[in-house]
Amino acid sequence: MLPVVLNGGASVASVVLVGVASGVVLSIVQGTFSRGVASTAVAVVVVVVGLGVWAVSAPGAFLLVAHNVAAVGFFLLVAAVAAIAAWRPQRSPERFRPAYAGVAIGILIALLGLAAALLSAVAGGEITRPVPWVLLGETVALALFAVFWLLQTVELWNEADPRLRA
Repeated sequence: MLPVVLNGGASVASVVLVGVASGVVLSIVQGTFSRGVASTAVAVVVVVVGLGVWAVSAPGAFLLVAHNVAAVGFFLLVAAVAAIAAWRPQRSPERFRPAYAGVAIGILIALLGLAAALLSAVAGGEITRPVPWVLLGETVALALFAVFWLLQTVELWNEADPRLRA
């Protein structure tokens, strides 16, 4: 495996694991530790360890497709959270739901387009050359993530967490 990729991956994994540990400790100190915090922490550790094992055991495959796996996983999670915000009435005010639905559907469409572009590139033997459609698809999905982030910021700006006032 390329030493730069190995070094960068180890650095990112270390930061993620320190972040998870910090989040767990902070939630315990704040009295907000819950099954949700625990399950999220465990899921993150499992993903980081799994990716590490993949990188070490099959470095060629990891170098070839790890970015795509990570990007698809990230955008699917964002689409899922946006879909929950759109289709669970108790979750978001009515005025935000259509925008959340648009984000969720838009990300899924972008991911389907990315899959088509990648499959086309693989079928044509062009996987090692830059595929502009992939860049475009990721840009659209990233822009939709930014829209989601902005919507969440506007929706939750004045929502106080009563646990922080204790």
